[in-house]
Amino acid sequence: MEFGDDEYIDVHEGGELSWMQRISNMVKSYNHRIEAHGDAARIVAGGSVFDIGPMGNKICIQAHLELPIGSETGIQIDELIERVGKVYRAMYAIKGPFNYVLDDSLSELGLVHIVKCYEKPGDLEKDLEEILKSLSL
Repeated sequence: MEFGDDEYIDVHEGGELSWMQRISNMVKSYNHRIEAHGDAARIVAGGSVFDIGPMGNKICIQAHLELPIGSETGIQIDELIERVGKVYRAMYAIKGPFNYVLDDSLSELGLVHIVKCYEKPGDLEKDLEEILKSLSL
């Protein structure tokens, strides 16, 4: 059986949509793209990327900021400022605390991951809705 681009299979848990399917539906309702990555998902909203998935026994959302390590990377400063502003506006639409993780494994970019973890997927869903609203402004 083949599925078209707009078709997908609902995943149910006990007769209800799973939390990941509810998140997928929510992201699509804001006209953003969601990609499956194993037991995690990646939300692509314009130039911003947010990952949702398990970390230990919690479910977490991570926003990613790409920061050039020098001016020779070719990234336009106005574009960089716009992306940074969009990510910060989205993450600070929700209450912290946040963890910040620096990743310097890429040669031309440093990555700052802004991470918030939750005990229950339902709490993440509420915050994700606020993040998606702020990205739509």
